[in-house]
Amino acid sequence: MNFALMIRDAQVNAYEKGYKKGYMDGFITGYAHGYKNGVKERCKEVAKNMLKDNCPINEIVRILKLDEAEINNLKNTIQQ
Repeated sequence: MNFALMIRDAQVNAYEKGYKKGYMDGFITGYAHGYKNGVKERCKEVAKNMLKDNCPINEIVRILKLDEAEINNLKNTIQQ
């Protein structure tokens, strides 16, 4: 599993979503909005896979820059 490629995929997908949406929301363009949300959602997917592979939470925090509470919430959704 190559996390760098997964994150790059998230960036490309986020760009495409934001570009297609193409709206202004204050100072946030559709690109920025789509990029921000797309990357965040992809990081959550990667975090779930890392949790399934029993990666330590502190490693997930360090690599994906998600906060620990968010990762614990993801962990709880996997266990249910």
